[in-house]
Amino acid sequence: MDYEILLPEKVRSLTLSEAYKYIEAIQSYPGDWRTTIITIPHQERIDDVEGITPLPTTYGAICFPELYLNELTLREFLRRYLENSEVESVIDALGKGLYLHKVLPSALLEKIDDKLSDFISGVSFEVFIPLEEKVKEPDKLRELGIVDLVEVFKTSVPVVKPEIVRQALEESHYVGEYLEKLEMLFNEAEELELNILRAEGYVNIDITLSDLEDKIQILVEHIQAMKLVIMFTRAIRST
Repeated sequence: MDYEILLPEKVRSLTLSEAYKYIEAIQSYPGDWRTTIITIPHQERIDDVEGITPLPTTYGAICFPELYLNELTLREFLRRYLENSEVESVIDALGKGLYLHKVLPSALLEKIDDKLSDFISGVSFEVFIPLEEKVKEPDKLRELGIVDLVEVFKTSVPVVKPEIVRQALEESHYVGEYLEKLEMLFNEAEELELNILRAEGYVNIDITLSDLEDKIQILVEHIQAMKLVIMFTRAIRST
């Protein structure tokens, strides 16, 4: 297979639920990346966003910006600690788009975080794929049934060949060491102005990373993709 998330094989074989702590360790890494990608609506304030580090892939990068909670499981949990009216207020706030950390006290958040995978039903994913040739009708890619939103934009971003990133992975004994090596590689990398395809989708939490790779492989086969890794700070909504 051509499209690969550049993580250890034992991690790629895990479900998203099982691998979530590993993924979160990467996404919360405050890397000194030279490019920030922002696709947030103009009406949102800049202080309403936060940055995450994506996971490197053989074609660009991937991130998992949003968790979708299992409402039934969450309700059952909250009823152990809150009155019914408070529980419904929390569920209503989440339904309006507020994040869990904005509506629950820190003590309850810690309890949920300890067993977070029990509360997640699915995640959104975003792929960022550098293009050799601009996609003429990106919306038609939605017909593949893999992603729900597709756009193409141009930006300058440092690029590294996948085999160099893979070598850094093989030489690293833990995730922090791998990220430090990536930071050094991309700080020294050539920067290119590229057309980049951004595609959003949703998957259930029980899918493995390798199965997700298979899905994205189909997308890659329908575009003129460049086999280059890109790393950046991804700005996402925080409220």
